[in-house]
Amino acid sequence: MERIRPIIKRVRDIMDVTVNIVAVFLFLIVILFTTIQILSRYVFQFPIAFSDEISRFLFIWISFLGAAMVMKDNSHIRLDIISEKLSPLGVLILNIFIQVLIFVFSIVVTAQGLKLLGIAAKQVAPVSRISMGVVYSVIPFAFFLMAVYSLFHIVFAVLDYQIGETQS
Repeated sequence: MERIRPIIKRVRDIMDVTVNIVAVFLFLIVILFTTIQILSRYVFQFPIAFSDEISRFLFIWISFLGAAMVMKDNSHIRLDIISEKLSPLGVLILNIFIQVLIFVFSIVVTAQGLKLLGIAAKQVAPVSRISMGVVYSVIPFAFFLMAVYSLFHIVFAVLDYQIGETQS
C-alpha cells in the first residue's frame, strides 16, 4: 500500500500546480480587465461595457477554484472540540467519516452541476454574449476537484496511520 503514496502524491502535485496556475492566470485577467475599465472610463471617458461582466464571471471562477485549493490543504473552517477528546484511531475514523461526507457531497454537486450546464448552456450573458455554460462549468469542475482531494485525504490518512502503527 505504501508504494502507491508517491504516485498519488505526484498526481496531487500536478493537480495543485495546475489549479494554482489557472487561478493566478484568471486573477491576472481580472486585474487587466479592471485596469482597462478604469483607464477607459476615467481617462478616455469611454467605458467598455463587457469588462465588468467578464471580471465578475472570472471572480466566480476564482472563488470556486479557491474553495478547491482550500480543500487541497484541508483548511476549511472546522471545529475540533470532538477530535481533541478522541484517541488517534478515533481521530482517524472521524477524519475519514468527514472526508467521505465531503466526497459524497462533492460528487452530488458535480452531478447536479453537470445537469445545470445543460440549462445554462442555452443562455448567454447580456453584454459579452458569453455562454452561461462556460460560467457555470466551474461548479462541476471545482467540486470534482474537491472530491478527488477528499479521496487523497482519505488515502493519506490511512497510510499515515498504518505507518504510525508499524513504527510503534
